[in-house]
Amino acid sequence: MATTDLIGAQTRTSTAPLPPLAAKAMASLEARLASRTVSDQLAHEASTHVRITPDVHRAVVRYGICRDTLAELDGQRITTTAQFNALASAQDGLAEAVATLTAAGRLDLIEVAA
Repeated sequence: MATTDLIGAQTRTSTAPLPPLAAKAMASLEARLASRTVSDQLAHEASTHVRITPDVHRAVVRYGICRDTLAELDGQRITTTAQFNALASAQDGLAEAVATLTAAGRLDLIEVAA
């Protein structure tokens, strides 16, 4: 199968068959999806998806990033302005994320006891 890249050159795409394990996994997935009824699908979607606002999502992501930054800096001797700024920014970000999640009543998303 030939395709055209952005410049217009012809490129070849591999159409080799899937490895046996991948083919078996795909067949199993297709069988499970085909056997689901509409009511099964709707029940699954209603029960397993946590619906949160974009602000809460951003707070959870920011909390994780700031927590990781603080873990990296933990135990290090802060000797540069960049290290100090990273530490201060991570602490501020962590506090803001916790405040956002507290206001939304969703501290459970970061495993902090209310």
